[in-house]
Amino acid sequence: MALLNDQINTPNSAEDYLTLGQEEKVKRNYAAAYASFVLGIEALPADSWALEYTLTLALYESAAHAALRSGKLAEQVSYANAVLQNATTLLDTVTTHCTICQAYEAQGQYLEAIKHALPLIQQLGVDFPKQPEPETDFKQGLLEINRLLAGRTPASLADLPLMTDQRFIAAMKLMAEIASPTLMVLPGFTPLLMTKQVQTSLQYGNSPESILGYVSYGQILGSMSGNIDKGHEFGTLALALIEQLDARHLKSYATMGVFATIKPWSAHVQETLSPLFEAYFYGIEVGNHVTASACVLWFCSYAYLIGRELPELEPLLEDYSNAIAGMERESEHDMSNIVHQAVLNLSGLSEQTTRLEGTAYRESERLARHQETGDQVTLCIFYLHKVMLCTLFGQHEQAVEFSKMAEKHLASVGGLLYEALFYFYDALARLALFSAKDRAGDAFYSVAVQRKTQKIIHFNQRKMKKWATHAPMNFQHKWDLVEAEFQHHVKGDKLAAMAHYDHAIDAAKAQGYVQEEALANELAAQFYARWGKTTIARAYMLQARDAYARWGAVAKVQALEQEQAELLAERID
Repeated sequence: MALLNDQINTPNSAEDYLTLGQEEKVKRNYAAAYASFVLGIEALPADSWALEYTLTLALYESAAHAALRSGKLAEQVSYANAVLQNATTLLDTVTTHCTICQAYEAQGQYLEAIKHALPLIQQLGVDFPKQPEPETDFKQGLLEINRLLAGRTPASLADLPLMTDQRFIAAMKLMAEIASPTLMVLPGFTPLLMTKQVQTSLQYGNSPESILGYVSYGQILGSMSGNIDKGHEFGTLALALIEQLDARHLKSYATMGVFATIKPWSAHVQETLSPLFEAYFYGIEVGNHVTASACVLWFCSYAYLIGRELPELEPLLEDYSNAIAGMERESEHDMSNIVHQAVLNLSGLSEQTTRLEGTAYRESERLARHQETGDQVTLCIFYLHKVMLCTLFGQHEQAVEFSKMAEKHLASVGGLLYEALFYFYDALARLALFSAKDRAGDAFYSVAVQRKTQKIIHFNQRKMKKWATHAPMNFQHKWDLVEAEFQHHVKGDKLAAMAHYDHAIDAAKAQGYVQEEALANELAAQFYARWGKTTIARAYMLQARDAYARWGAVAKVQALEQEQAELLAERID
């Protein structure tokens, strides 16, 4: 009987091998799936593209995808080329074109993925300008979306009919494939891509990929356009459509988008951590390494940025960085290593304080790679961590220089918490340099630079105040600390500065931002010390040291004890 069962279950035709390969693919056994698809191709008749077109197409496009997921890039190219050479319609090649885009992305060739997909998207009926002007085209896209919405609420879009036109279904799939590469190397083009996704959905109905457009639109409405409430509504719509459209394969992406780029602007960032962590497992479950790696990256990054204790965070960063490496996601791996190295620097586990040079990440080796690939997200994250470290360790001139570099790539992190951190630390670094009158001949301290600094601070503070209105738990203490430094260094209003320092300290402590509680105490101590109020300055500096110690920032505590030895000489227990 066992022998008979073996004979029955043994594949003996191309169709059988296709079925077996698809079963292995569902189980994420891509090497076994690839082997089955190859055997299926070998079982085809000699002129299979003419005699068995549908079966042959399915086997070749499946073999190309399984080859990619098995790390067989040369084989992926071979099978993909066979499809492109023999398929009879453009629609029959879309799955293979998606695989080609994924292959480019896996190799860090983000621009090539975009160049490959855009002409196809246009052939399928979605028009992009031949010479895009991102800002102008984006504004026109928003106007068109508003026209198509015609007063409908975001929630009502769940009632749109299903998209049935195969051309636009295919175009939506290709636009989804280049969403991540576009963000990496052409972030200015990302909003235009998003408007096309939303417009196509509003005109032709919802497809699973509509979810991605709604998430991106919610992000742009939120932090970038200031319409945070409506942005949250579009995020809610996207999550609701996952079940409605049977789009479980997009659950990881949608959850990441909502909780990494929409939720922080209306709720405590702490509330994003569990959903991001769960979304990591959603991505693993469906084999979506792109979003799985991004989810765990933002989980670790946000845990760091809200003041998670460094001794607890450091081993997590090591573990999840290794997990991302196993998913072969170069950009996310580099970014997680940047965060990990920053934690090592602060923890006293590196010889460096402001250089990201150690066991987790080496800027001397990796920075050139980011520049080579044009990876704007990683470049921005790199420079922002440099800004934060330089500000914390009092290297304000370097912080301003790194801030200028980060700003060039800031569009790539739009909607992420890093966007707010840029305006916060940029303002603190510039204000620390503002009143150094003994160096008036230095370019950093010229009258012209001081005037420009005031304009920059006003701009930064307007953005932070808008965010603080919607999510005071994340941003009010940041606004207060910058305002305290502004009143101190620019206005010379001691009473106002005193009030804002205390507001910043109390709010940061109440919301669990221990690192910003520490920083606010440190800057308040410096303010009182310059004023000659040594006793009060000592009290604030002791609180700063305690808060940094609670955070686990051993290197910062050591730096304070060296630089502020006089103020910290007499500890009050």
